[in-house]
Amino acid sequence: NTDVLNVSQTVAAREGTKLADAFVAGARTKGRRNKLLAYLEDGATMNFSGRVNVPFLENTYIRSLDLLTCLGGGMSQQDIDKLKTLMLDEFTAAGEDLAFSFTTGQNKPPFAMKYIAEISDQEKFDKVLDQQIEMISSGAFADIYKNLGMKMDVTVKRGASKYNEVSIDSARLVIDSTDPDSEQGRMIKAMYGDGFEYRWAVVDGHAVYVVGGDVDAQIRTLIDQVKAGGPKKLGAEMKTAITLLGKRGRSDFVGTFNYVRFLNLIASMMQGVATGGPAMPSIDMKSRSNVAFAGGVAKGKLIARAAIPKEHLSELVAAFGMMQQKMAEQREKARSEADKTGFTPLFNGN
Repeated sequence: NTDVLNVSQTVAAREGTKLADAFVAGARTKGRRNKLLAYLEDGATMNFSGRVNVPFLENTYIRSLDLLTCLGGGMSQQDIDKLKTLMLDEFTAAGEDLAFSFTTGQNKPPFAMKYIAEISDQEKFDKVLDQQIEMISSGAFADIYKNLGMKMDVTVKRGASKYNEVSIDSARLVIDSTDPDSEQGRMIKAMYGDGFEYRWAVVDGHAVYVVGGDVDAQIRTLIDQVKAGGPKKLGAEMKTAITLLGKRGRSDFVGTFNYVRFLNLIASMMQGVATGGPAMPSIDMKSRSNVAFAGGVAKGKLIARAAIPKEHLSELVAAFGMMQQKMAEQREKARSEADKTGFTPLFNGN
């Protein structure tokens, strides 16, 4: 197909390594369709849905927590080991599938996320959740953020509200810089605003979470969807992605990524940091296509494939062009205002 660029990448692990232990098919990932694809959203910057592969998650994601020891003065080894145990328990309490949609916009914070996962052992899942909240509330993570120049404050309310006979928990996470006037401080403010609002609930064998945006409306929508047996139709963008991928869309994971929408997220961050000269502008451009990706692990290999539509490449080129034009207009406006005031910028060397 001349309108689509297909890319395939294979990573093979050396026999006998931890990576080889990770690149194995999970017991619950074979021969069935993902049941959560319909929850993925049109208009998202990234959509992802996959099957829970405990060996892969244990040997990659959980082991990556050892990197926390490199931060120096952060979480204690005892807390890291406890967190590893809790995460492994969470994965083994999960069901077969999980999915999330990550969207971006002009709000503060400039992004939102919804997440849904099946649960096979709700009692174990609830216990893990209680212990995770206890760790967060005790300040176990605070030193990590402090070491990165950030202050973290978390407020958690269990059973904060109820909807359709389902208990909803809530949390608010506020992240500030230890030096708010620094470049990092301005970026944190641009990125996180006055903090994140979280909502989550467990309903009919599913855990549902929302972060950012109108969290109360979003969590109620997810609860209604789960109680109704899930959305009845696959979103148009995800449907197109699976068509582009063909049989590869039946892999262990599948999703979409939109570079144009991602550029607007970067622009939102940079606008809060810029102190002189033109800031990276956001672009008023609707993207109608996405990069589609899929893949899986088995027999010591990770295979990832992507389908990149020609239309999306054209949109990306147009987006960069619009950004360059806006930045040129900003520079011209700055020069015009300088001429009117008789002020000559110091960076001109005068």
